[in-house]
Amino acid sequence: MFYGVHPCFNGPQIQNRDDGTLIIHPTYRVPGWHEAARWWTPGGIRSRFGMRGTVGVTPPAGP
Repeated sequence: MFYGVHPCFNGPQIQNRDDGTLIIHPTYRVPGWHEAARWWTPGGIRSRFGMRGTVGVTPPAGP
């Protein structure tokens, strides 16, 4: 189970603009590890460590 903000609002594809709007870049459906993107905040946690995209990834089967 995951509890948190849906990836469409906080994933590696999201660009937060100064006017409060969000731009969703085409990498939304790309699963796996994402390296720093030009819209990530320089020095921010995403640009320092990268981020894993999970949309479209099938979770492992449970016991």
